[in-house]
Amino acid sequence: MIRNAWHISGGEGAAANSANRRVLVTRQDGSQYVEEIKNDLGLRADDKAGMMNRLRAQGVENAASLSTFDAAGDRDLSSPTKPKPVNLSQLTKATGYSDQSTSARKPDTMGNIINPSSKSRTSRKSAPEPTPGIQVLIGKIKAEMRKRGSVGFVGLQRKFRSMDDDGSKSLNNAEFKKSIKEMNIGLGDSEIRMLFDHFDADHNGSINFEEFIQGVRDPLSERRQQLVCMAFKVLDKNGNGIVDAADIATCYDATKHPDVIAGRKSSEEVLAEFLDTFDVGGVHDGKVTLDEFINYYTNIGANIDNEDYFELMIRNAWHISGGEGAAAN
Repeated sequence: MIRNAWHISGGEGAAANSANRRVLVTRQDGSQYVEEIKNDLGLRADDKAGMMNRLRAQGVENAASLSTFDAAGDRDLSSPTKPKPVNLSQLTKATGYSDQSTSARKPDTMGNIINPSSKSRTSRKSAPEPTPGIQVLIGKIKAEMRKRGSVGFVGLQRKFRSMDDDGSKSLNNAEFKKSIKEMNIGLGDSEIRMLFDHFDADHNGSINFEEFIQGVRDPLSERRQQLVCMAFKVLDKNGNGIVDAADIATCYDATKHPDVIAGRKSSEEVLAEFLDTFDVGGVHDGKVTLDEFINYYTNIGANIDNEDYFELMIRNAWHISGGEGAAAN
């Protein structure tokens, strides 16, 4: 209690402190690791300069930069605030979500939602192993998506979905080219055609855009996927495999978001934006399945190289105790 209340680092076993901020430190050589700020009392979530000074004071050297990807940290201690209750009716209105029943949407054995109204699709041939030339193009896309942060792959998925007028989850060459151009990824016409031909493995003139995303985006490691599933279980209180806005609203503390702390957005707005990101992985109805949750954190994880930091982010975001070493919460 004492250690957590006053942010005193140390303790062992059940008495170990879990309140001190941990940040992702990037060294001068580009390597990364998670470091605990042993004296973080009074530090605000956006005070990176203060965090760097505290790290230097405790002997951390060669730190080029730090990242505070998670939303943990102290609020302004001079004017503490309490979380605002979320008005779910306003949230529904703001996001355009409906309260439609999910009774007609049942998961298959893999956890995917089956929509009875969707048309049947024949199986497709998977893309072959990428050649060195294709690997270079995929590397360009990854680098561009990384520049855009967590919204990079979300934006790309949304663009593909907007082009998919018939809901077939496939695009022809013209649609694919237009999508890549409008995303300003920086690929030339010949490079776009090379990518299209690679992913059009069965040469039927179209590509499955979900397969394309999986081909250019790094998948979750087994450790990360276990953590994401653990977080979903926290949300899925009734165990039905589908989480609605009410489930997320009771667990996600939007008041810790930097934009809320800075007064730029309300907690309701941040929560609405958070929920809105899930529409790219499935049906946009305010319901979140495990597949959609994994898709969301795969997009997030594409920008996080450090395994410990990813674990710390998950544990802090959903208040999951446990973890070891730098990933302990």
